[in-house]
Amino acid sequence: MIDGLRNKIDELDRKQKQRIQDVAKNRVQKYWNTSYLDVAFGKVYSYKNDSLSNLKLRGQGYAVWVNGCMGVGRKVLLSGVMKYTALNADLETSQTMQGIFSMGVAFRYGSPRFNFFAEGFYSSSNSDIVFDKSSTALSQITNFSASYGGDWRISRNVLLSYGVRTNYDQSMTFRNLIPVASVSCLMR
Repeated sequence: MIDGLRNKIDELDRKQKQRIQDVAKNRVQKYWNTSYLDVAFGKVYSYKNDSLSNLKLRGQGYAVWVNGCMGVGRKVLLSGVMKYTALNADLETSQTMQGIFSMGVAFRYGSPRFNFFAEGFYSSSNSDIVFDKSSTALSQITNFSASYGGDWRISRNVLLSYGVRTNYDQSMTFRNLIPVASVSCLMR
């Protein structure tokens, strides 16, 4: 009798968990492009790799940013970001701070399972040293970037992102093309 009762409780527990997962899945499908607004603050590090066993953190600074998005219909997501970074101008001595203002917009079309995106990102600084110094090692330091790609949710917890980023200087001269691919494991 006790074993039968335990089995019944386990069965009810499994059914309840399945109902909760179904409701969550339906909500994500219906509202994947919901609107939001985030404000954040963080510390910025640059690094230099002299060898595989040596990672030197340099260029300490701080950043504050605001990003938000707005869903349009069931398949479109428009988003934007504005960020200000205060970065040490002299990466060796860390004496004076230089400001970097960045902003970007993105257009995403699709569904929670598969979508495509196009985005543009612009940065401006009060010092040319930020853009000219190749040892800065901050990947976002370029005057203008345009990216194209997509996301494919392979399973509930695995996301494949892919794309191409093109970087341009102040005069809109092409600098480089960077293919990007990543696999994210979403812990839920």
